[in-house]
Amino acid sequence: MSRFSPTETPRRRPFVLGCIGGALLLALGASLWLVWLLEVPSPGVRIGAEVPAYVFELVEVEGLLEKGETVRAFYDRSRELSGTSAVLVTDRRLLAWDAGGRRSVTWRSGERVTGQVAESGGWRFEVSAGGSSRWRFEVAPGHGGERLAAVLESLQSSPAGSSNRLAG
Repeated sequence: MSRFSPTETPRRRPFVLGCIGGALLLALGASLWLVWLLEVPSPGVRIGAEVPAYVFELVEVEGLLEKGETVRAFYDRSRELSGTSAVLVTDRRLLAWDAGGRRSVTWRSGERVTGQVAESGGWRFEVSAGGSSRWRFEVAPGHGGERLAAVLESLQSSPAGSSNRLAG
C-alpha cells in the first residue's frame, strides 16, 4: 500500500507545500509592510498634537525653543523625513533650517510672512522686512500648505502677533 492517496501523487505534494509556504511568506511580508507604513512618519504639515515625537527630541537636542515657547506646527522638507530641512512654527516665532543654516522670525519683529498657492499646486511662503524679501520656503503639493498658512495667519493676527496678514 502506498503512503500517498490515489489523488495525491509524489510530484504534486511538493507543489502544494510550496504554494502554502509562498502564501505564508506573502502574508508575512504584507504584514511587515503594513507595520512599517504605520510607523514611518508621513510627509506634510503637522499641527498641534499631530507633531511627531522625533520633532520634540530634535528641538530638545538642538536647544531650539526658548523657555515657555510651544510648538504650533511643523513641516519636514527633507526627503527622508529626518528633520535636516524643516520649518517649525511656535507661539512666538517661525524657525527654518537646512544645510544653509537657521533662520528665524519673531511675530513682533516687523517682519512679515506671506503665503500663496504656487504654480506647482503647493504653497510658497516668503519672509520679508521693509519691503525686501529675506528668505522663502515652499510646502509641496498635497502636504498641507493651507494648514500652515492658517496657523501663520492666526499667529500673526493675534494680539501677541504683529497683525501681519497672509495673502492666499
